[in-house]
Amino acid sequence: MIVPDVNLLVYAHNTGVPEHERVRRWWEQTVNGPEPIGIDWAVVLGFVRLMSSPRVTITPQRPEELLTRVSALLARPSVRLVTPGLRHAELMRELFQSSGAGPKMVTDIHLAALAIELDAVLATNDADFARFPKLRRVNPLQAETG
Repeated sequence: MIVPDVNLLVYAHNTGVPEHERVRRWWEQTVNGPEPIGIDWAVVLGFVRLMSSPRVTITPQRPEELLTRVSALLARPSVRLVTPGLRHAELMRELFQSSGAGPKMVTDIHLAALAIELDAVLATNDADFARFPKLRRVNPLQAETG
C-alpha cells in the first residue's frame, strides 16, 4: 500500500508549481497501478485547506469542489480511506521519543505511524520523514526509497 503525503496531492493538482507535471504523471500511474492507495483524513483536510488558499495556488477552488474531487478519488477501485488502529498512539509516542520531534511534527508523525502500522510506503517530498528509520518511504521527485 502507498500512503501519499499532502504535498504530493497538492503538486499533482496545482498547475502553478514546478513539480506539477512530474508528480501528476506519477500520481496517475500510481492510482492506475496495482498497488492500493491509502488516503488519510489528515491528508484530505490538508489538501482541501491548501488547494482552496490563494497563498498556495493561483487558481484556488472552493472547498466543496475539492471535496467532490476527493469523493471521486475515493470511488476509484485502487483507493481507500485508511484510519489508525489500536497501536497508533503508541507508535506516535515512540516516533516522538526516538526522533526528538516537537509539536509542529504532529501531523507528520501521525502519517509516519499510520504508514508503519499499515506496513505501507509513505510517498512524500518532505525530507523531515527521513528522521523515522522504521518508515518506508518514496519520493517520486527523486525516485529514492528509504
